[in-house]
This record gives sequence, structure tokens and C-alpha cells, in this order.
Amino acid sequence: RLRQDPRSALDRSRAALPQLPTLPISAMARKPIVGGNWKCNPGKLGDVETLLGAWSSVAKDKVDVVICPTALHLGFVKEKIEGLNMMVSTQNVSKTGMGAFTGEVSAEHLKDMN
Repeated sequence: RLRQDPRSALDRSRAALPQLPTLPISAMARKPIVGGNWKCNPGKLGDVETLLGAWSSVAKDKVDVVICPTALHLGFVKEKIEGLNMMVSTQNVSKTGMGAFTGEVSAEHLKDMN
């Protein structure tokens, strides 16, 4: 006859996990981050400028702003937001890194843009 462990499956799973160190909570909270991932929009550069105009009115003393346009619009957006206290990233960063991966954007490419 098998003896049943009285603990629940969840308790047994938790017990199997390594214990992670706890970090002290800082008294100073970080500003919230607001990000805009444009998916496959907008279609025209004029529309990009309109979107950037809307983002420029965000209270950047209260939140950090990250704009994530398509890779095609990345350079244009980076140039347009210079001096506006916003950050730029992109979508679909390759998990493979540098190499013969047609059409991919690597983290190394993005880092080089700074």
C-alpha cells in the first residue's frame, strides 16, 4: 500500500524549488514605465510624427517613456525624440544574435545605435 504525502502538490512543488535570496525593499520607488509598441503601424512617416507628438505630452517627470516602433521606423523615431527625455527600443529582437539570419534585428544592432 502506497503512503500518500499529506502535503498538497503545490507545497511539494514549492519545496523542490531552490530558495532565492530576498532583497531589501528600497524606500525610494522607481518611476512607472509607459511604453508604446506600435505593432505593424503606422503606415506613413507623417503618422509617425503624429504619434510622437502625442507621446511628447506625457508627464516625463512622473513616468519613463519607451517608444517601440517597427525596425523600419527606428532611426527616424530615434532622431525625432532626441532631447524629449524618451527612450527608444524596437520590436522582435532576435533571440539568435548576430549571424546569417535574414531580416533579423539583434540586440547588438540596437546597442550599436546608442
